[in-house]
Amino acid sequence: MNQNEIKLEAGNVYHIYNRGVNEWPVFTSKNNKRHFLNKLREYVYPFAEVLAYSLLDNHFHLIIRVKVLNQRHELFKKDGLHSKQCQLSKQIGKCISSYTQSYNKVNKRSGALFESPFKRKVILNDNYISQAILYVMANPVHHGLVRRARDYEFCSTRDLYINSSENIELDFVLSHFGSRENLLIALKEFEEIENFRRFTNLEVNG
Repeated sequence: MNQNEIKLEAGNVYHIYNRGVNEWPVFTSKNNKRHFLNKLREYVYPFAEVLAYSLLDNHFHLIIRVKVLNQRHELFKKDGLHSKQCQLSKQIGKCISSYTQSYNKVNKRSGALFESPFKRKVILNDNYISQAILYVMANPVHHGLVRRARDYEFCSTRDLYINSSENIELDFVLSHFGSRENLLIALKEFEEIENFRRFTNLEVNG
């Protein structure tokens, strides 16, 4: 199915991800990653709850749950977003476009920075939600950026360890796993290569 045909529907959970054109870096500094997080807060957070995220040098991952917004919500009036199914897709596009414009200006370049369209997969059951969250949280380890996920600054694992809800819906995530201890145990197990590969194969072949 064409990625554009996968609608981001209210109440559903999705894995959103994208990478640089030709796999080139899209985040070349910590300031880039901070700026992208700010763009997420501006464009995406009003429309979706972020359950997990990871910003790598040449790609990003998000696990999101689409908020249920009333058609009379002021965000519709402000942005003229008339379709509940396409509103978040438009906002993610705006987020990527706004970041790209800033990045291009600073780096004196032009043209697309990310592949288009961004990728999305709907997550239809609780077990898949758990696996998707763990996959994103462990991603920096399996790209060789850190030895422990909690040591990577631009990943929701760090938010878990510092008990911060600034970037993720921490209460929902902890509730989903039953407790902080359960989540930490599951994450440790998931950081093992075989568990990581098992989910990667599910994403590719699912």
